Amino acid sequence: MTRVLYVAGWSYSGSTIIGRTLAEADAFFAAGELRHVWRDGFLRDEACGCGAAFSRCPFWGAVTLEAFGRAARVNARALVAEQERALRNRHVLRGPTPSPSYLEAVGRLYRAVGSVSGARVIVDTSKTPLYGALLERAPGLDVRVLHLVRDSRAALAARVRRGYGAHPVVDLSLWALWHLAAERRWGSMQARYLRLRYEDFARRPHDALDAIARLAGEPDATFPVDESHEISLRPGHGIRGNPNKFQRGRTEIVLDERWRSELPIGGRVLASVWTWPLLLRYGYLASQKGLERNFLLRDHALQTEQRLDAPAERAAVVRSPRTAEGLRPGVGDVPGVDAVQDEFVISDDVAGIADVGDDAGDAARH
Repeated sequence: MTRVLYVAGWSYSGSTIIGRTLAEADAFFAAGELRHVWRDGFLRDEACGCGAAFSRCPFWGAVTLEAFGRAARVNARALVAEQERALRNRHVLRGPTPSPSYLEAVGRLYRAVGSVSGARVIVDTSKTPLYGALLERAPGLDVRVLHLVRDSRAALAARVRRGYGAHPVVDLSLWALWHLAAERRWGSMQARYLRLRYEDFARRPHDALDAIARLAGEPDATFPVDESHEISLRPGHGIRGNPNKFQRGRTEIVLDERWRSELPIGGRVLASVWTWPLLLRYGYLASQKGLERNFLLRDHALQTEQRLDAPAERAAVVRSPRTAEGLRPGVGDVPGVDAVQDEFVISDDVAGIADVGDDAGDAARH
């Protein structure tokens, strides 16, 4: 069985940097948002994390050869169409219903990624709960779920900053829907599910990484994050995701709470009112002294709630020593490579496309 650590949640939650940090341990391979490989890789030939086009990347060439024989045998257009049909949000409660041929292709792909990388755990940061449920049905995969949460106000501010905030009610509704769907499907699976606030990862990365490693079945894994929360990133091969997939070398995990000054009061009120039950559940509305309860860095083995020292009110961002305003991987590191936008179908009744890419904190993407 090929183990998959699936990161479920909403956009702008830092899943790319978490995946890449995990991949600094030999047991893990950061595949990025692997659900996009059919379109971004096989059809569009976009750059993977190493900077090379998908068709020219030695790693993905070896994966394709092992899984399918050669790229010409992959009917990527049919796989994209099947995936879009299966992952519509109207299926979020009853789950996706992909065809057996699609599931067979997915199983082959992930097993080949595991074989070629030599890693025991594939980290997939695709985030949509529907795709995580789909992976559970693919042959030969052992799926564990990291449910990654970030304050809805911070996520909304990140979308507004990038020009995707035209429909805040839709964005906030989907933030709530995807988190509820993740809890509904996996919350009772004690040994296979861990809920983690990205704010807690940024504040206490060592504790968070240890808990994630136990979830993934690698309790002895060690991660080279120093006491100042810096890590040296090796080149990766992630699909889609935040542009920090291109980042190499020393990178610091720091906190960013720009949403407090950038998000207008109307946006703050809307996000707080529209998503308050989950903000309260996830500890974002708790007072600093009396009500602080950490639901989110939960040891899946002991299933006990851990209390953290500082209030989890700030979000995280990855900064590079080479930049003053925050990490802008791909700009300057890989010529011609810009940020890649993620897409999903909101529903049959809501027009438009929403961006659900990743972000390693507010300053990490554009």
